[in-house]
Amino acid sequence: MKLYRRGFDPDEIELQAGIAAIVQRSGLPMPQIQPGLVKNAEDGRLGVVYERASGPTLAQALKRQPLRLFNCARILAGQHRLILDSPSIEGLRAQKPWLREKIDEEPAFDDAQRAALGRLLDALPDGDRICHGDFGVDNVILGAERPMLIDWANATRGSGLCDIARSWTMLRFNQFLSKPLRLYCAVLAALYVRYALRGHRYDSGEFERWRLVNVAVRLHDLRADAERAPVLAYLRPRLARLVAGAAP
Repeated sequence: MKLYRRGFDPDEIELQAGIAAIVQRSGLPMPQIQPGLVKNAEDGRLGVVYERASGPTLAQALKRQPLRLFNCARILAGQHRLILDSPSIEGLRAQKPWLREKIDEEPAFDDAQRAALGRLLDALPDGDRICHGDFGVDNVILGAERPMLIDWANATRGSGLCDIARSWTMLRFNQFLSKPLRLYCAVLAALYVRYALRGHRYDSGEFERWRLVNVAVRLHDLRADAERAPVLAYLRPRLARLVAGAAP
């Protein structure tokens, strides 16, 4: 059972459960979701019930065997490619409006920066891939038969290159880690991108533009000043170039 915090909007829970039910139609390896919301008898919190998926997450496996960094990056990239190479399905919300909403809500951007980011996003291709929106080492369960992919609340229909850039961003700017572990995750992020893009034709300039968009969106996800500081340090010079009309 996935239980939500007390006071969490029931409509948002229904939305997230509905997204998972849509993705189920793709046939991707994910725990099947049961219809309807349930209430926890102990504290009254609402939740949804999924098929049990047994096994450690990729994050837990990496914690036990940190030297298997390259293998972890290959598994993460391979499972992400499985998603992005799957046939498109109808019913998922569009990716770019979801990203634009987060940029528009971020108070750290001034009007010129917000407008420049909006123009950058508008010029990028829409895409029609299944995009996880939150794909990282915590969302791959290493089952006995095959990995299971979980936590589809942020799934959209859009650009696979964007989804890879978003995963890089989440690994690179992980707010829960000490400084040595952040460095470790930065290496993991670089390896993951290398494996995820290997053998696929793509525009490196487009990927860099998606990366900037996703770092801007990442700022929206973070609250504490200490968490936001490295993201702002990365963004400031790139946003200055973007506002001035240069390549980010």
